[in-house]
Amino acid sequence: MFKKLDLINFLERFPPEKREKLTLAYISSYEKHMDVCKSALKNDEIEPLKHALHDLKSLSYTLGANTLGTLAEDTEEKALDGAHADALKQAPEIFPYIKNIIAIMNEYLATKHT
Repeated sequence: MFKKLDLINFLERFPPEKREKLTLAYISSYEKHMDVCKSALKNDEIEPLKHALHDLKSLSYTLGANTLGTLAEDTEEKALDGAHADALKQAPEIFPYIKNIIAIMNEYLATKHT
């Protein structure tokens, strides 16, 4: 699981004045992609799920959330390979990871750690 130290290590690459804005942007992106995934699952729509998974993969690997990146990548590959039922079945496994990252980011923001 992604930890607060992982977030701090990622954010230290950026000037202090940009860290809060960057963290808020990541939260917004994760929430948006999670909503798209949930909607796609509810409606059995593979195309929006593929796009959201692709973005989640990139976002997560960039952040250093490699477990989520790998899971999103594996699920995306299933969808791209035509194993739509498998992708739709596996996709909900990403939600706890996304919620964990968002919680850590909100905790980071609450501590005024900029």
